[in-house]
Amino acid sequence: DYNHPLYVATAGDRVILGTGNAEAAPGTICTDLDGRKKYGSSAMGAALALHDGFGYFMQRRSGKLLKFDLANGALSPFAGGRPEATVLTKRADEDAQAWGARAWTVMALAVADPGTLALSSFSDDRLILIDLASGAVKGECSLKAPRGLAADGKGTLYAISGNTVGRYDLAAKAFTPLAGNLDEPQHLACDVAGNLYVSLQGKTMQVWKLSPDGKVLLKYGK
Repeated sequence: DYNHPLYVATAGDRVILGTGNAEAAPGTICTDLDGRKKYGSSAMGAALALHDGFGYFMQRRSGKLLKFDLANGALSPFAGGRPEATVLTKRADEDAQAWGARAWTVMALAVADPGTLALSSFSDDRLILIDLASGAVKGECSLKAPRGLAADGKGTLYAISGNTVGRYDLAAKAFTPLAGNLDEPQHLACDVAGNLYVSLQGKTMQVWKLSPDGKVLLKYGK
């Protein structure tokens, strides 16, 4: 459709990407690693994570998590029998503007461990922990202005907090900075070696590759 790409993620030989909003075509498509389209899907959202044959979208406004099958893009049920689960709800003391901001600023999803999704809630200054099987919220952790999240598949969760990239220890609920004073960092990715890729918006407009201890290795872009 006419919207710019909002999300992209890979799993094995599959690439999932899309706009999160569409009218005349599926908002999400799956391609192979050479860009050949496999299918289109009605499953959409703002934040995306892939794990063990399934995709998970966190949706803006509704506060719901959506599950779909990576094999064909069809919606797939959680343990409760429905393909969506409520993660965020309007609080009793929350006005419409505050709820709208909180439901909109769901920035990233990552598989923190084999049974847990982590969601960054920017305006709420916290990470929300979600049970993968049921889609139910099972915990929260404080983190100032969280944006991008990434996991190395070995139990290490990385996060952006404000203008800093660091490791987040879910057990200790502690953030360890690795690289700070970055120019509006937005999103994170992690490779099998533990290297991080952070997109910088601001005036930098680059993607930086960082070592697992935060050293800048490469800069991509202008």
